[in-house]
Amino acid sequence: MIFNPLTVFNTVSKSYEDYVKSTFFINDKIFRDQFNLLVEKGFTKGPIIECTDSFITGGSIYDLVQKKQLNPGFTRIIHKESELHRNLYKHQIDSIERSSNDRNVVITTGTGSGKTECFLYPILNTLLNEIDKKTLSPGVRALLLYPMNALANDQMKRLRELLEFVPEITFGAYTGETKDNDREALGNYQDLFGKKTAF
Repeated sequence: MIFNPLTVFNTVSKSYEDYVKSTFFINDKIFRDQFNLLVEKGFTKGPIIECTDSFITGGSIYDLVQKKQLNPGFTRIIHKESELHRNLYKHQIDSIERSSNDRNVVITTGTGSGKTECFLYPILNTLLNEIDKKTLSPGVRALLLYPMNALANDQMKRLRELLEFVPEITFGAYTGETKDNDREALGNYQDLFGKKTAF
């Protein structure tokens, strides 16, 4: 069966109109007719449908590793074979290429278009290159700033998954929820993420 948004909209609107008319039944016929007329006239608006083209795709992470645009260590970061060979969006590839050439990048693209990969993959690529050169020493290499704790926590979860097999790259979060001492911090971590070692 083909999904038709206009049909669905009309069906839902009619059902809701019927519900309102029966729930707020008015005994006086003149007022009831006026009420029903107003409900039928403009109780719902729409449908508002936004049609956007799909984003242009390019090569995969595997392709970028083969072209030496990404460090071979990405196979440790992207450990699912399907993800390694999934095509990235063109703007993600452009961002990786420009960042690799020490260019500044500004990403302005729609929701769900992979903005995180645009900045995260170049950062991870730089760190993997430092690991290969044996120049990765303790210290902060990048700051990721988020306006809400929920976004920061989502990013931490993602980093844990990506860097599960790359212990050389460490990361942490500092938010208003960050505890003042190690014991409280470890307890909070284990409450959130289980008893798996935090370090």
